[in-house]
Amino acid sequence: MFCSPHRAWFRGLGGWSFCAHSMVASLGSSHQPGTASWFGYHCFMHRTAVLLHTLPSGESHFDWLIDQPAAEYEHRLLSWRCAQNPAGGLDFRGELLPDHRAVYLDFEGSISGNRGYVQRIASGFVQSIMQGPNTLDLTIQWANSLVHYTGHREDQDRNQWGFAATIIKTMLDE
Repeated sequence: MFCSPHRAWFRGLGGWSFCAHSMVASLGSSHQPGTASWFGYHCFMHRTAVLLHTLPSGESHFDWLIDQPAAEYEHRLLSWRCAQNPAGGLDFRGELLPDHRAVYLDFEGSISGNRGYVQRIASGFVQSIMQGPNTLDLTIQWANSLVHYTGHREDQDRNQWGFAATIIKTMLDE
């Protein structure tokens, strides 16, 4: 395990994996939504969001944004353009986009440069994540469900990814 003031990393079979939390020492602080206790630390979970992006032409797609555990220079988000809503718990495909600025986790409205309009339709917390150059394995707590995703790059040149989604738990299970 490698720890820094803000990150905890574990060496696994496929490379480094991340605990999905930014750690801050807790001195008896109470548990709050979006946080978790982990080895004596108070942890803030990384976030994710799904935006409905409507283009000026009227066409739309979903942008799936995932807080990146290893963004060392500027806080950036892993980003995919998807035809289906990734938060829906179904298998889907997506096109890997350039990393987005973290402001888009909370942003709704018109995008500069006549690039359309975005509306946040889902948000959640990343419970676990393991990322490789051609794979992504993560579990996300959405508002109504806990979903595990396994993603793999389908085409090296075009950045097409396939994701298998497995619903682990829904609010109906409680």
